[in-house]
Amino acid sequence: MKRNVSIKDRVFVAIFLAIMMATGKSFGLSFTLIDLSPSQSGSGWAVAVNDLGQAASYWSGAGYFWDGTKNIPLGNYMQPYGINNNGWVVGQNKKNSNNRRSFVWDGNSFTDIGNLGGSYMFSRAWDINDENIIVGEATKRGNYLAAYKWDGQIHKIPDLYPSYGYGAYAINERGQIVGYRSSRAVLWEGNQIIPLPGVGYAQHGGAPAATDINDNGIIVGYGNPGGSAYAHAVMWTPDGQGGYVPQDLGTLDGEQYSTARGVNNAGWVVGWSGSSAFLYTSDLGMVALDDLLVPSITGYSIILARDVSNTGYIAAEAYHDERYFPVLLVPDSPPSGTMPTPEPATIVLVGSALAGGWFIKKRPLF
Repeated sequence: MKRNVSIKDRVFVAIFLAIMMATGKSFGLSFTLIDLSPSQSGSGWAVAVNDLGQAASYWSGAGYFWDGTKNIPLGNYMQPYGINNNGWVVGQNKKNSNNRRSFVWDGNSFTDIGNLGGSYMFSRAWDINDENIIVGEATKRGNYLAAYKWDGQIHKIPDLYPSYGYGAYAINERGQIVGYRSSRAVLWEGNQIIPLPGVGYAQHGGAPAATDINDNGIIVGYGNPGGSAYAHAVMWTPDGQGGYVPQDLGTLDGEQYSTARGVNNAGWVVGWSGSSAFLYTSDLGMVALDDLLVPSITGYSIILARDVSNTGYIAAEAYHDERYFPVLLVPDSPPSGTMPTPEPATIVLVGSALAGGWFIKKRPLF
C-alpha cells in the first residue's frame, strides 16, 4: 500500500542524504590521506604501496621509501616503480641519460640489475613480488626493448615476435607476468605467451597494455574495447578454461578516456580518467577518489592513482597549492580479512609527513 510522505519525513530524508553525501559514506567507503612530501618545496608523486602501508615515491628528482612513519631517501636520480611486502623497492637509476639502469634496494643496499646487451644501455624495473622476483624491460641486441625477469640474474622473457619491442609491467605471487608486446596486451605464464583479447590500438591513447595482475589472475590495463577511439580502462577475468574475458570499465562522468594501473586481490582497481583518479569495485563501479576522501581533507585533488595494496592502501598523486604531491590514501574499511582491526587507542589524524606536522597514526606496521 502506498502511503503519503509527510513534510517532516521529507526533511529528515533530505538531511540524512546530505550528511551521507558530505561524508562520503553514501559509498560505504572513505579514505584519509598521508602527504608523503619529504620537504617544504618541490613536487612529486607516489608510485607503489605494499600491504603494510609502506610506499615508494619520487620527489624533485629523488626517490624515497616511506616506512610507515618517515621518509628514507633512496638518492638523487633513483626513480622507484615497485615495492613488495619485504620492503624491497625496484626502479631505474636515471643519473646517466645514455645508461639508465634497473635497480633493486633491499632496505640496506642497492643492486644494479643491468640490461640484456643492447648498445644503448637502458633498463627499467617495474615490479617485484614477495619472492623477490623482478620484472621490467631492457634493451637487447638491435636496441629493441624486451621483457625481462630477474631472480638474482637477468633473463629475457621469450616472445612470439622477437623483432618487436615488448615489456613486462607486473608479476603476481603465482609468477604470472603481464605487459605489452607491440600492439597487444599480453600475459606470460610459464613459457607460454597469451595475447589478451578484446582490445586493440586506440586513436587517442595508443597501443594497449596489461599493467597489473592480482593473485587470482585478474588483469587490468587499457585499450580500446569495442573499437573505441579513446583508450579505456579494461579488466580481464579468467574464464576457467584457460581464456580471459575483457570488461570495459568505462570512464568517469564527462570524461573520454581512462586507464587502469593497479588491482588487488579483492578486485579493487585504481587508475585515472581524464584529470581525476578513480577506484573501481564491483559494488561501487568507477568512483572518483576525490568523492571518497573524508570531509576533513580539503584542498587536495587526487589526479592519478598508480597502485593499490591488498589491504586497501592507495599510492597516488594529488594537486594541492598549485603543486603536485605524493600521497597515500588509507581506507576506513579495507577489504575484508586483509587488515587487523586497529586497537581502540589508535587514532587517525590528517596532515603532512613533514617534520613537525601532523601525520596519520595508523596501526603498527610490525
